[in-house]
Amino acid sequence: MTDLRPPHRTAPVLDEVAVLAADAASLMDPRLGAATLQDTRTMLRPYTLDHLPLIGRTAEPSVLLATATYRCGVLLAPRLAQLVADEITAPGSLNAHPYRALRPIPAPCIDVVLADGAAKGLLEHVLQGGGHFPPAQQDEFASFAALVLRALLDEDSKAGTARGGCGNGPWSSRPYEETAEKVTAAGGLGIPVRTDHSCPGEVRVLVDQIAAEQDGQLDILVNSVWGGDPLTDWEHPLWEQDLDTGLRLIRQAVETHVITSRFALPLMVARGSGLVVEVTDGNTARYRGSFFYDLAKSAVIRLAVAQAVELKAHGIAAVAITPGFLRSEAMLEGFGVTEANWRDGAAKDPNFARSETPAYLGRAVAALAADPDIMAKTGRALATWGLYKEYGFTDADGTQPDWPAHWANALEEEYGPLGDPL
Repeated sequence: MTDLRPPHRTAPVLDEVAVLAADAASLMDPRLGAATLQDTRTMLRPYTLDHLPLIGRTAEPSVLLATATYRCGVLLAPRLAQLVADEITAPGSLNAHPYRALRPIPAPCIDVVLADGAAKGLLEHVLQGGGHFPPAQQDEFASFAALVLRALLDEDSKAGTARGGCGNGPWSSRPYEETAEKVTAAGGLGIPVRTDHSCPGEVRVLVDQIAAEQDGQLDILVNSVWGGDPLTDWEHPLWEQDLDTGLRLIRQAVETHVITSRFALPLMVARGSGLVVEVTDGNTARYRGSFFYDLAKSAVIRLAVAQAVELKAHGIAAVAITPGFLRSEAMLEGFGVTEANWRDGAAKDPNFARSETPAYLGRAVAALAADPDIMAKTGRALATWGLYKEYGFTDADGTQPDWPAHWANALEEEYGPLGDPL
């Protein structure tokens, strides 16, 4: 096959440099007309994983970026130039801009990597020789490739590095292994498997591993993926919020649950038993203070309702459950305390004294799973504060936090009632 693409130039021609220098001198600073040309580079079109440009200051304050425009560089140039100028004259003006260079960018999803045209074309060529990849084998290959790539990523993260030079990125952290160790220390058996639940291919591989290693047995599925705190805007109404950020929150907090259930439920259906738990925030119709946050948490309750209807004939229960003021690791960090001295956080917010640990929620789920009459609760939106009264479990410190009771005594007069459970 003949490659008809024009050769890739590795440097600009002299006329192009001269025009740019003249324009810079006339529009920005006459001194630039006498500046010495240090280097030029013509490369492939850059883009980011969230497909937005990188504009503004970097970790090195003296370095500003204006890049990652892919095919829209000419069209975006005037706007990006204005943004850079604004950042120079008013440092910090891009701190909340969706193009800011220091924004959090999601880690790459293996499904996205495999769907990339160049990567897929290369893989097709390697495997088939003629560049044809039989559709019937694509799912099988995607699962295999996910396993290989995951092994490579895990191997890198063990060494504190990551492919592509992202040693300080998400691949270098392994909190899932720490969680597994805590599970084992508590008397169970923790098996760490790093999985991106926004990627169907990775979830499929995970479920296949469970089926193979556990003889197809999956008794409890707890959908609790969240991570939406940094994406939640508590200050603005919908029409003033960043749309991309809001939609990303929905994808992360709702789509991940759907994807996981889609691949995990067949294991339960095959055995005719199981419990699906959707973790949310709040179990009433009360507005939760931010449009996208409220939409995500309400949608998760509907996931439980819908699954309950479809799974009832198979003897599988599905419920939503909410904790009270959850004393998660992120919350402890936000209050500047640890689990050892968490009560000091009450100095910042007295309500923190009424918080509960994730263990409280976990014990609620364990009690539900052990209830022989669990089908009587299927489709309901439950809460730790109601379940402890029925099952008698306590938090890790032996207490029984009751968030609605505290709300009624200390917060209802100012904020109104919580409302009736759904």
